[in-house]
Amino acid sequence: MKESEVVEMQQRLAARDLSVDAPLEDGESGTMLDLLPARPRRPKTPSRRRDAPAHLHQGQGVWRDVDGQEREIFDERLMAEEPLTLQEIADRYGISRERVRQIEERVKKKLKAYLLAECQDLEDAVIDIIR
Repeated sequence: MKESEVVEMQQRLAARDLSVDAPLEDGESGTMLDLLPARPRRPKTPSRRRDAPAHLHQGQGVWRDVDGQEREIFDERLMAEEPLTLQEIADRYGISRERVRQIEERVKKKLKAYLLAECQDLEDAVIDIIR
């Protein structure tokens, strides 16, 4: 390590901790917390995560504006306990595994859009499921 890096690290470690509630300057009311972007997040609760798959099963007939290939990929890849491989689906339709993967991505986007529109209170759980 360079000596300058060691000195810099010592200075960082020796510096006092700052509170985000401390004023930026003496006599002003602004704090460091005011500078942080506000991103309200809903807490991820286990019950919400449990509800998302149930809602998906209940609403799957509503959102599915899909053709036969998309429907099979949804049923056999995304919803199945033991999903088919890309190759198994590709062989059924006489297409490549890459094409099946592309169709699967399109199905995921449609599913995500449906769930985000219909289940806004489940947004975090939806994102976890789609990943």
